[in-house]
Amino acid sequence: MCTADGTLHGCRRKLYAIFVSGIVPRPVAFVSSISEDGVENLAPFSWFNQVAPNPPLISFSCLTSSQQEKDTSRDIKATKGFTVNIISEPWVEQANAASIAAPRGVSEWPITGLTRAPSV
Repeated sequence: MCTADGTLHGCRRKLYAIFVSGIVPRPVAFVSSISEDGVENLAPFSWFNQVAPNPPLISFSCLTSSQQEKDTSRDIKATKGFTVNIISEPWVEQANAASIAAPRGVSEWPITGLTRAPSV
C-alpha cells in the first residue's frame, strides 16, 4: 500500500501514474527564461495549469529525477521573469527537441528551430 507522501518503495511512480492518467488531457507549456548570465532557456512542462484569473496565476512543476535544479527553476528564482506559451500539435517535434538535458549555459532555442518573439 502506498502512503500519501510516497514513502514506500515504488509508490512515487505509482502515484505519478495515477495522476497523469486521471487528469487528461493535460496542457503542455513551453516555458522560456533567461539566466542571470543572459543564456536563454526553453523547456516543455506537462505538469502545468492555470490556478486563478485574478490575480493571474499559473503553476508548473520543475520536477527532476536528478539531484540538480533545472535551469528554468534557477533562472526564474534569479530573474523573477519567464514566459509561457501553450504547445499545440504542430509544435510537438520542437517540444521534444527542447526537452533534452542540455548542459547549463546551452540554449535550447537554436536546437528547436523556433523563433523568439517579444513577450508582454
